[in-house]
Amino acid sequence: MMHAPGDPPGSMGTPVLAMSGTTYYRISGPSPFGIGWGNYSTTCVDPLNPNLLWTCQEYANSTVDHQWCTAWVAFQRKAN
Repeated sequence: MMHAPGDPPGSMGTPVLAMSGTTYYRISGPSPFGIGWGNYSTTCVDPLNPNLLWTCQEYANSTVDHQWCTAWVAFQRKAN
């Protein structure tokens, strides 16, 4: 969800599901590098289009131990 500059104070847009995980993150034992979940997460404004947000997030989509997936998704604000 997002709050655009012209939105009323205290309001947020409707949440949008970008990528649905299909399973859960598996940890069956200690990892030599720690869990590492959350290392690859960012959201930024497109430098050429201020109405476009890019986000890269981790999600659970693997049945392999200590493995997660990443997804790049773009969201564009609706014109008023």
